[in-house]
Amino acid sequence: MLRYVNVLVHRHELHKQPVTVPAWEVPLLESLYAGVDVQGEVLVNRPAPDPEAEYDRLERKYREYRDEAGDFTGESVVGAVYGRFAQGRNALAKAISSAVVEDESIEALREEAEALGISVDRRWGAERLRREIASRREAA
Repeated sequence: MLRYVNVLVHRHELHKQPVTVPAWEVPLLESLYAGVDVQGEVLVNRPAPDPEAEYDRLERKYREYRDEAGDFTGESVVGAVYGRFAQGRNALAKAISSAVVEDESIEALREEAEALGISVDRRWGAERLRREIASRREAA
């Protein structure tokens, strides 16, 4: 399972766009936009992508920085955030691996929550489960 993040991207003063992206894409958004507010996380049941292919996908998606006039600068967004060549691909591989969540951990959190008497929604991610568990422990 992979950790995805719900974010609200402030593209400019009048436009805020909610998006859900893999956790390793958040630094790219933060480098492009002045405001990126993390709203929460969700777990997505899919395998981790190949870092080489993911680096190339992100390069196509985010392309280059633009200057104030809106012209491309030639500087790669992915390269600026993660690094270029092998260094960048290795840094992205580490970011991807840190977003991988083992199924056992979410099951353990569900079991702990249920043991505390929490009615668990199977759609809850690890973050929500941790919040609910912490809230129940504080109340006890």
